Amino acid sequence: MRAALLALITMSSPLMAQFWSRLANPTVDVPLQHPPELGVRLERVAFAPAREARSQELVDALLSALSRTGRVQVVDRGAGEALLMVEVHRDEALHEEGVKEDKDRDGRIKSTTRTATTRLEYGARVQLVEPATGKVLEVLRMDERPKASVSSDKGRPAFPDAAPMRRQLREEAVASTLKQLLPWTEVLKVTYFDDKQYGMEEAFKRLDSGDRKGAWELARRGAASARADSKGEAKYRGRVLHNLGVLSFQEGRHEEALALFREARELLPDASIFKDAVKDAERAAALAGAMEKFKAPAGASAPANASEPRSLEARLEALDRMRRKGLITEAEYQTKKAELLRDL
Repeated sequence: MRAALLALITMSSPLMAQFWSRLANPTVDVPLQHPPELGVRLERVAFAPAREARSQELVDALLSALSRTGRVQVVDRGAGEALLMVEVHRDEALHEEGVKEDKDRDGRIKSTTRTATTRLEYGARVQLVEPATGKVLEVLRMDERPKASVSSDKGRPAFPDAAPMRRQLREEAVASTLKQLLPWTEVLKVTYFDDKQYGMEEAFKRLDSGDRKGAWELARRGAASARADSKGEAKYRGRVLHNLGVLSFQEGRHEEALALFREARELLPDASIFKDAVKDAERAAALAGAMEKFKAPAGASAPANASEPRSLEARLEALDRMRRKGLITEAEYQTKKAELLRDL
């Protein structure tokens, strides 16, 4: 038994070393730019009229958030290149009560605890409509049931207010919608080693104080020393190369960072920090390519979400469906119908 336990500790020691390494060393922020998850390119957007007050609350939150980004203009329905349909189809607070009695050995009640629970049933949907084609893209579908409870042994407690849960869900809906419609930034927390070897500690001090130039100089010098020091401990040689890669990573030089992370990984193939850095840099390079494609002029290449050519009949049918659903007014319908017929 003792031998087995010793073997288990020995086997797990590399994993524990990586765990403590992550805890013991600082991290730096590396921003990653993402294109919109829906793949659309929006400049002007309009909102369909909300049918109920609960939907209008989400419309107002989305409108405010979109306006704050400065990346998209919210316009009247007739001037928008896309139409957002927002619907909160369920928003109901349900109340439940519970009673728990604590009894002694003789069955006599010592205390009574009452619990009041509020459960919020919340369902919402956001869709993006292309008026020219009638194409509908689902942006958000939310179906949540959060709950909050309060207990008391001094009588019946009041039911928790559902407003904070409702507000939290609205914020989540807005954040998710923005990620679907607009470019967004992910912030990675990447380990940066501050060991004394190869000047890493001093380089981190420079970086932490805002002296990036000084950090670069020390990191490059340390990496050169590590490469020349073939008899040095692999752990520290890898770490200083990793640090230089992190500095490149922060500045968006993904290919350079990836090469340095791979060089560090070759020195310690089992180091999870080095392996994770390689994966992160590979993902960042792919995202950078996706962002370049997204930013390319609209005529350079067909966007991922480009609608396939449709017959005039299909486009008129789609336009009529939008009129019948109340997404466009009769006047807007007649105007767009005339534009389509003029193209004949």
